[in-house]
Amino acid sequence: MKKTITIISLLVSSVFISTAQSDTIVVKEQKGFLFLSTYNYLYDYRGEEMRLLGFHDFFFPVSDFDSNWLTEPNIAISFKKGLRVDSIHNRLPLKNAAFLYKGKDSSDCYEYEQFYILPVIISYKVYSDNWPFVCSRNYFDIQVNDGASLHFEYQHQAIKPIGIKTLINKIPINIKNKKPIQKSKAQKLSHSPK
Repeated sequence: MKKTITIISLLVSSVFISTAQSDTIVVKEQKGFLFLSTYNYLYDYRGEEMRLLGFHDFFFPVSDFDSNWLTEPNIAISFKKGLRVDSIHNRLPLKNAAFLYKGKDSSDCYEYEQFYILPVIISYKVYSDNWPFVCSRNYFDIQVNDGASLHFEYQHQAIKPIGIKTLINKIPINIKNKKPIQKSKAQKLSHSPK
């Protein structure tokens, strides 16, 4: 009898804890850019070969973004308040639409020679992140080949995207619709959002 009461108590308390956690979820819509890694084990792993664990994708909120900033030599740019992206539906089309940059990590954290930046307007749910920081710290640095020195800082929060709209002149992708949208004159977007 005591065992049954204990089990019921644990079940009831777990229900209360799990429903209380949903109160911490906040829905937002924000302009910024996605930092997409070359390889993300949450999406790209097929079990066919041994690979590095990969790197998380991040969202960095910025009010204005120009892709030319990253190719300017002799400047340092710091992006702060980044959020880890939990999972992205149709990540490959976003990665294909993004700007590709080559660079070297100067903080011994990001182990790939290239990365992708995609200016977006994203609506998402944000919540407390339970994953440990990448490389046991909340930042990484990349020196773009013949370009800027970049510093990325992120918070211990994660987001679950609800909808993503790209802000570049390639084929706009609306993740809410889960398929590429054909560009028309009315949908023409610049990669420098206003």
